[in-house]
Amino acid sequence: MQATEVLTVVAEISIALAGFTGIVVAYRQRGLDELLPHELVRLRFMLGVACTTLLFAFLPFLPHYFGLAPSSTWIVSSAAMAVGLLFLALTIYSRAKSHLNRMSLAWFVTYVAGSALFALMALTNTLELLGPPGPGQYLAGLGWLLFVSISLFVRLILAPLSPQ
Repeated sequence: MQATEVLTVVAEISIALAGFTGIVVAYRQRGLDELLPHELVRLRFMLGVACTTLLFAFLPFLPHYFGLAPSSTWIVSSAAMAVGLLFLALTIYSRAKSHLNRMSLAWFVTYVAGSALFALMALTNTLELLGPPGPGQYLAGLGWLLFVSISLFVRLILAPLSPQ
């Protein structure tokens, strides 16, 4: 499978996740004001991460179609992803820490540490530390963003069933 096909599939999945989130909230027959504070935080993060995933799925096409060499395309895209994932880790840490409880602490640590780890992976691609830059580390970062989106989506659906 070509990297362009993977990028397109990731974009489609992120759009579907954002759409399904709206459906879930609507079928709960409650407005946004009636969501519990931790549910509202999850909803905002889930939509934000899904939109970020969509942005990063399309990002490599921009330098490619501006005529950059494939290695330069992955360097530029990976640098942007490294910054984006570090921003995500800092955002999760600063905004979600006030909504933590014993049940969600593991997820919080996973999201922050995983985002930092995949940012580091994208940085290795940018700096060509593991060989010539390619789509591998970049696609791994997109996979991480999809994991975060999907796990937030599942946690949002299961929120009425859990005490967190």
